[in-house]
Amino acid sequence: MRHELRFLKMQKLKGIKTIYDLTDRVKVNGLLPLLLEAWENVLLYDHSIDLNNPRLKPEQREALKNGANPKYWERLKETNKRRFNYERDRFKKLVAEHGKNDHKTILDLIHSEWNNLIGNCTNLPLR
Repeated sequence: MRHELRFLKMQKLKGIKTIYDLTDRVKVNGLLPLLLEAWENVLLYDHSIDLNNPRLKPEQREALKNGANPKYWERLKETNKRRFNYERDRFKKLVAEHGKNDHKTILDLIHSEWNNLIGNCTNLPLR
C-alpha cells in the first residue's frame, strides 16, 4: 500500500525543513502523528463483505454499496459536510463489523511497522 501526504505549508512538518532533518530520530518521530491522522481520513472498503448476508439490514446494505463508490463520498462532502462525517463514521463501523480487514487492524500494522523501521535505525542520532 502506498500512502502520500501533500503539504501546502511547512508548519505541519513539525521542525523538518531540510533533508538533513530526516537524520534526526526525534524529528522523524514527530511525523508519526501526521501519518496516523491521515490514515484516520482514509475510507477503506473491504470487498470480502457479502452484501447478500441476511444479517445486514437494508439500510446497512445500501450504506456499504454507496461507500464503495468514491463519487458518492465526493458529492456528499461537497453538499453536506456534517452528513459526510456521520456517514463516514457509520461506514467505518460497518466495514469493521462485517469485513475481514478493518481500519484498526491496519492502524496497528502502521504502528508496528513504524516501530520496526525507526527502532532498527541505529544510525539515526538522537539530537
